[in-house]
Amino acid sequence: MSFSKIEDDKYPEAVASLLKILRETLIYAQEKGLKVLTETSVDKGKNKACPVYPFDEWPPFSNG
Repeated sequence: MSFSKIEDDKYPEAVASLLKILRETLIYAQEKGLKVLTETSVDKGKNKACPVYPFDEWPPFSNG
């Protein structure tokens, strides 16, 4: 739902950013031997991948 708020010309960058976070999250999970992803594992992946658009903005997806 939040992706609908992303500017059209930034959409490819936002998708690429999401894939970077997913990659880092999966690498973290594999290194730790996790079988289930949690908010903590996603946060660890995000911390390794960020800052990336639009996740480096606060508040996220703000309209102003």
